[in-house]
Amino acid sequence: MKFALRSLLLIKTMIVATVNNRIYEQIQIFLYLGRTFVTDKRTVFLHIGVFKTGSSALQVFFAKNQDTLAKHGVEYPGLSELNPARRGLVTSGNAPFIARSLMDEEKPFYLPDHEDEHLTAFRQHLQQTKTPNVLFSSEFFSYVPPAGFEKLKEIAESEGFTLKVLAYVREQASYLESLYIQRVKRGSVQDLPEVYIDQIVEDEQHLFYASLFESLADVIGQENLSIKAFVQKSLFSSTLSALGVKAGPEFNLPSSKVNVSLPLALVPLFVELNTLKPTQTFSDQIVRDYSKFLTSSEPEKRTLLSPEFTSKIRGIYAAENQRLSNEWFGGKAAFKYSERKYLSWEAAGHLLDAKTVAKIFGGLAIQHEVRLIRLEKAAMKLGELAGLEDGWATKIKVR
Repeated sequence: MKFALRSLLLIKTMIVATVNNRIYEQIQIFLYLGRTFVTDKRTVFLHIGVFKTGSSALQVFFAKNQDTLAKHGVEYPGLSELNPARRGLVTSGNAPFIARSLMDEEKPFYLPDHEDEHLTAFRQHLQQTKTPNVLFSSEFFSYVPPAGFEKLKEIAESEGFTLKVLAYVREQASYLESLYIQRVKRGSVQDLPEVYIDQIVEDEQHLFYASLFESLADVIGQENLSIKAFVQKSLFSSTLSALGVKAGPEFNLPSSKVNVSLPLALVPLFVELNTLKPTQTFSDQIVRDYSKFLTSSEPEKRTLLSPEFTSKIRGIYAAENQRLSNEWFGGKAAFKYSERKYLSWEAAGHLLDAKTVAKIFGGLAIQHEVRLIRLEKAAMKLGELAGLEDGWATKIKVR
């Protein structure tokens, strides 16, 4: 053991004397991690989504396993607040501001006048990190044009890193239905599913996957793109593999679903509620109350899209998907089309019986009553601590 330590010190001394500071710094990083790496290459991984491919669940996984990932040589830096993700809440990853600052100006989430600020933070972190690999995640990167990736690549390479992109893809008809349901849940949609999807299909340009990844390949090289079909049950192990990490029991898997989709039984109800502009808290509480009555956690095997409409959507992307399969899936089909049973809008509207509706909204009313009582008690206690006279609350006039 002593001989081995002396040998290590001798080798280290020789390295200091004979190689430049950059290589020495990398060797110090490897020694810091307490493990041997077979290469001195360093990598910036960009997980870019796309949307509706389990990104929120992955970002919870990354945040919960920040220390474990670091032990495996992958840092997930907290460039944005990670605590919400550690609690299992929906976030946009650890790099949404970098991605949003690089979007084209017409994009709805574009962050103006902050590009230099966030690119500087990106560079500074690469200069300071002590791990060989760094992981940044945000679905907003799927909206970033090639010029934005060119800037990230230049910064990464100037700091001794290779830029690599990890992306998941989802069959477009399934994606668009999921996006519709999410936006219904968020209170922004009052249209029927096929009407709404017809309105937005041209806006979702990142669903032309082959074109998207070909433009990225022109910037960072096809060998630096890892494209995977979204499969929920293997999402975490597949992602770790792409990062060069072996899945093991030391990783903490999220204990519950993240960004739970709205059950089909509630979609017609929410479309009607959205005319009243409910708050997000109100909507989320309905979903939580309804989940108490579910007897099965099986994935939904029905669809609100008719077979004719589904075929129409698939036809729009057929040529793109063929190129995607040829270029990134070795000629094998990127997507397995599993036909789901069509549930008409009228049939979906009859899935809820009166008893279940009464329980959902009765539960909401009771919870709001409990909340009001708690607030009243807190207000009275504050009045007491402030030395206010008895009955002070009844004298307050509320307009």
